[in-house]
Amino acid sequence: MLNFRFAIGLPGTRQSSVWQAWSHNSDVYVTQDKMGKVHKLSVHASAPYYFYGLTSEFAAEHTDGQRDLLKWRRGTVPAAGEKLAARVVWAVFPTDYLGPDSGRYHGVHWIPAAPKGTAVQIDMIVTRESRAAIEVSFVSNGRRLEEYALLPNGDAFAVVSSVMPDWENEDVLLRGGPDFANVAFRAADEKGADRSEILCMSPPPKDGDAMQFLELWGNHVPLDFPVPPNMKILTGGPGAVRSSKS
Repeated sequence: MLNFRFAIGLPGTRQSSVWQAWSHNSDVYVTQDKMGKVHKLSVHASAPYYFYGLTSEFAAEHTDGQRDLLKWRRGTVPAAGEKLAARVVWAVFPTDYLGPDSGRYHGVHWIPAAPKGTAVQIDMIVTRESRAAIEVSFVSNGRRLEEYALLPNGDAFAVVSSVMPDWENEDVLLRGGPDFANVAFRAADEKGADRSEILCMSPPPKDGDAMQFLELWGNHVPLDFPVPPNMKILTGGPGAVRSSKS
């Protein structure tokens, strides 16, 4: 049985939001904790596709039951002994864009942040290798097995962490609109900034690929905020999911 909640960082320091992966029978689900009542990634053991969509409860209330946001063909799980896996999620957590201390520590597995200027990469995989085989294969390349859960159908779901030394910071401005203000996600904030806003970017995956997530924390800025020439500008919409700390 899989029920794994994790965050990047440590209690009392800057940290990511809490993420959760859990299973029902041999089906696996993944969500960002703050958005778990809205949408989730579904990996159904008997389905040839991955699904990223709204929860049934949210869809019933807001979209007349329409749930699917993204649907794409899943990768094949390699046979045991090949020392390979099908990657389901590839999530990146840049250290310079982590959020404030949430104070929510119960049941959370903490993964230390990467050095400043770099990022932690989280891979979630489905494999037919044993825990021992996975651990041995990762020793030589600096990756660490954070969770391994055997599913009833014989597959295993694993969460693996590593540091991305070649990560390059890129500040982002999310343009506001009628419902919310401009939000800037900057590696270096002004003094006293509380980073109350989260941006989780997810480009649509291609068949066989993993779902990608990039989590950044930032702050409201005025409408006349002077945009630096090297700052990326987004306008929201699909692929840019925004939530708040509260």
